[in-house]
Amino acid sequence: MTYTVTQVQQLLQELRDRDQKLLYQENLDWEEFNQFSRRCCKVIEEVISQYEEISIPKFGIKTSNNAWLLVQHMDWNRKFQQKYLDIMLKNPDDFDPTNIAYLTDRVLVGRNKPQIYGTQFQNHIEEGVYRPFPTDDPKNVNLRRAEVGLETIEEYAKHWPTADLSDFYNQ
Repeated sequence: MTYTVTQVQQLLQELRDRDQKLLYQENLDWEEFNQFSRRCCKVIEEVISQYEEISIPKFGIKTSNNAWLLVQHMDWNRKFQQKYLDIMLKNPDDFDPTNIAYLTDRVLVGRNKPQIYGTQFQNHIEEGVYRPFPTDDPKNVNLRRAEVGLETIEEYAKHWPTADLSDFYNQ
């Protein structure tokens, strides 16, 4: 299928809105979400095959961000997340650097490797707290975060009411 720029912009906005609605509903149905996410992957692959990338210069910041968010949530397809990250890294000035940071961490965590920017937290259900996944060189994480326009990890942790950074710097 071929898409105009306007069609891509509209479609990715609709998909992003549906993604958020599904993820933030009570009693999330993961089977339904993963089925929806597979559709998103197919659409993004089609757009990439036509346009090479869903970048800010080609589609605008909103559409580029929408594509990134959908890919960020494709944990069932780590291979595609890596492919999309590679596309972003090929022309990093054409993408939001915070999106590159988040997807970099997501890919690393998916490979059981330490993240770089501390963007990925895990829910320790038994303790009822959220902690960052292991992070490379945690003492310098806020410097790396600042370089890409992210708030400090302490500020970021406030997004989770039960976040715990007590052992973070001692990893």
